[in-house]
Amino acid sequence: MKKRFSPLTLLLAALFVSHSLFCGPLDVRKFTLKNGLTVYLNEDHSKPEIYGSVVVKAGSRNDPEDATGIAHYFEHIMFKGTDLIGTINWKAEKLYLDSISMLYDKLFLTTEEDKRTDIQREINRLSLKAAAFAIPNEVADMLRDIGSEGLNASTSFEQTRYYNSFPANQLEKWMDIYVERFRNPVFRLFQSELETVYEEKNLYSDRPVQAMIEDFLQTFYKDHPFSKPVIGTTEHLKNPRLSKMMEFYQTWYVANNMALILSGDFKSDDIIPMIEEKFGILRSAPLPELTRNELASFKGREFKQVRLTPIQIGLMGFRTVEASHADQLAFEIASKLLINSGGTGILNKLVMDNKLMTIQAIPLQASDHGSYIVLFMPKVIGQSFSSAETLVNEGLSKLRRGEFSDELLQAVKLEFRKEAMRELETTSSRTNILTELFITGKQWHDHLKDIERAEEISKEDVMRIANTYLGSDHLVYQSKMGFPKKDKLQKPDWKPVLPQNTEKKSEFNQLLSAKGTPFLAPKFIRFGQDVRFEPLAPGYELYYTQNPYNEIFTLTIDINAGEFKDRLLPSVAGYMNLVGTVEKPFLKFRQELQNLGSTLSFTSGENNFTISIEGFEHNLAPTLKLLNEILTQPAKDDKQLQKFVQSIQANNRTRRNDPAAIADGLNQFALFGENAASRRNITLAEAKKLESNQLLAAFKGVLKYNANLLYTGNTLLADLRKILMENLTFNQSPLKGEFFEPALNSFDSKTIYVHQNPKARQSNLYFYVKANSLSEDEKVLAYAFNEYFGGSMSSLVFQEIREFRSLAYTARATMRIPFHMENPAYLTGYINTQSDKTIDAIDAMSNLILNMPQKPDRMQSILNDLLQSIHTSQPGFRQLNTTVARWRMQGYENDPREHRYALYKNLTFDDIVNFYSKQIKDKPLQISVSGNLPEKDRNKLSAYGRVVEMKFDQFIKE
Repeated sequence: MKKRFSPLTLLLAALFVSHSLFCGPLDVRKFTLKNGLTVYLNEDHSKPEIYGSVVVKAGSRNDPEDATGIAHYFEHIMFKGTDLIGTINWKAEKLYLDSISMLYDKLFLTTEEDKRTDIQREINRLSLKAAAFAIPNEVADMLRDIGSEGLNASTSFEQTRYYNSFPANQLEKWMDIYVERFRNPVFRLFQSELETVYEEKNLYSDRPVQAMIEDFLQTFYKDHPFSKPVIGTTEHLKNPRLSKMMEFYQTWYVANNMALILSGDFKSDDIIPMIEEKFGILRSAPLPELTRNELASFKGREFKQVRLTPIQIGLMGFRTVEASHADQLAFEIASKLLINSGGTGILNKLVMDNKLMTIQAIPLQASDHGSYIVLFMPKVIGQSFSSAETLVNEGLSKLRRGEFSDELLQAVKLEFRKEAMRELETTSSRTNILTELFITGKQWHDHLKDIERAEEISKEDVMRIANTYLGSDHLVYQSKMGFPKKDKLQKPDWKPVLPQNTEKKSEFNQLLSAKGTPFLAPKFIRFGQDVRFEPLAPGYELYYTQNPYNEIFTLTIDINAGEFKDRLLPSVAGYMNLVGTVEKPFLKFRQELQNLGSTLSFTSGENNFTISIEGFEHNLAPTLKLLNEILTQPAKDDKQLQKFVQSIQANNRTRRNDPAAIADGLNQFALFGENAASRRNITLAEAKKLESNQLLAAFKGVLKYNANLLYTGNTLLADLRKILMENLTFNQSPLKGEFFEPALNSFDSKTIYVHQNPKARQSNLYFYVKANSLSEDEKVLAYAFNEYFGGSMSSLVFQEIREFRSLAYTARATMRIPFHMENPAYLTGYINTQSDKTIDAIDAMSNLILNMPQKPDRMQSILNDLLQSIHTSQPGFRQLNTTVARWRMQGYENDPREHRYALYKNLTFDDIVNFYSKQIKDKPLQISVSGNLPEKDRNKLSAYGRVVEMKFDQFIKE
């Protein structure tokens, strides 16, 4: 077939050639150590930090059939230390740990409940003995001491990742810690971690669609390992085998199955010898042959119907290709023709035409299989599943027949290009890309070439892809309204393991601390240089940041009026994302934007309304012209109003079955009363009365307020001013918006808000103490207090609640600092815990808040983190102007971190204690409890304060 191109198509094609892809740090050095470890190095000298990750090519697919969840369990174990980290006497501790391991194997083989109880009690007794030698959380403490941020890990089907960012001068110490983590991990404090994983499992069971997701994957993947939940089955979680976990480690955690990925401020030639010396000690071993798990093709339309969700949800699943397949790139373009961010795709139109409530694409790719899942929701009222499915099939048929324009094909290629370029901007996202390349076997240069090769994809390619992979052989999965039985892990009957060496350091840690580190001078944001700002027009301030990486600009118009000014604004933002202009209906308007490679979105916040555009620098002026058209000539579209009614109905049904959302509403009401977001939202009755003119009037109203224009790009500032003034219409006399903070509720005595939720498996607990207003110097004390008390993995709250007592998967508590200095700060804490642990959790957190333990030996670690984190807290280049604009709104004339950094150096532990005494101690504690508490536990709540029973409709308005 002869290709025919319109003038617009030819223009777009020319743009791909005439503009450079990327001028940022794209060089990646890949090499392999003698032990088989793969190393990726990506230099980026824009900030004095490094993002480091170690990846193991093993996940839940590698779990034994009789021991699911092992990969995820082992992820947790990797934070417990080794024979050198986390112990004061490894030889003595090992005797107990070996005995505990044998008992867990014995427990696995025992079925009689009485005997199982006896074994568990013996495990508990030995765990208490072993704890006398353990130093809890030392891995996290050591990484905190070198200024690490974002310490975490994750397990998926095919990989387990361990990662964090850290100051560039701490690379050698980071390597020392990570090498040691992987050398010989120890199953220390396993009983506590076992309960933490129980808590995580229960957390997932309370999510409204979790049961559907697990059942869909089991159905879609059948006997494939991906059908198993990553966290493991309940039965296997109850019967862990440490010997199996050690086999898993010995088999898969070997250098020739791992990768070290570093992206950031280093010189590769300088650090390669260090990498070879340190990571070269990790052992290698022959890998078992991982057979390709074949997935049988669907035979026609296979179907399953369940009742597992609070609203109707449909899923259509197709078998596609693995990530490294030659068809994968064309498939990505084909999928964007169906659903894309511009809302112009074939299936997007079903939502825009109000034929479906919502539709999403969920691609799942692995090294040997690919899946494409279309999630759709029928309209809440008056639409059957079968009619919704028919509409989706008709859309897929259009793709197969090639019923899409050349302009749309070129536009989605531009979208693909832009998204790919944005992914290359940060060290963390480049590390994520390299992780996927390592797992799937692709090369970095192939990934970069894909961005250019996408332009070569033709209509014929798309039609072939659609006919090959998106045909009649697929799974149709329908979930009607229903409430699945929740699988619950009960509270174990054992004593908590309370380590006795929380302030001690292992010999390894002491030697590491004594090792010298080159000084790294902090870099603060320079107002007027890193971010330039100047008046653009009366009431409009322009903030300018240069883009050092690529040709993509971002511009945000941040209007100083939000939901506190007009509670209609969330609906206004949603409406403006669905309408076109007087001259251009929605689809034509969005297609013109998309043809330029631009996107537009409207969002609202409590104190601002934002209009965000993004696109290619050379198309800035025409993009602004289109933006101005919708700002000055938005067209009403009554058809879109129906979506608000449907979305509110769906949100209401979902929220009533989401324990976390209910608990958040209760807490917000306890904090702010009728000013809580859950009381200010538009109700269903109000939504049914909304009119287009009403929303457009509110939109025009918010445009009357002053705004900041936040630009990141490469157009010269003088040229930018001219382009903005020529293409945007500014209000001549804008109103001045004010940042409003609702008053916090005050309490004269301890108070407990209680909502009984019989559908919940966990209790969500919030804690609140109203403090005083803070001076600038006291803000520094608040940051130090947060680091000590509840803001990190090394804090009192995390260790006491999660690590020692295993009362929660999530536990935190921090002092919240208000926007306006004259307003009071407040302490807020959160725990999610099994219902049968509610009273224990309340008691533990209350004691921490009201009687804060004093551990002065931690002060040096706190100071290390506060001083070092200056390097890793630097905003990215696209966040610089937002950060500076907010600081200036608060009255700062330069980077406030510079003043804080100077004060950190002289802080003492007494300063933290005095801050706590002044701001928190002896003040009334308020607690919010939402969960399914037995009557005996509800009766105990009065011991913690005045009990206020709350019904759902009292704190959430629908």
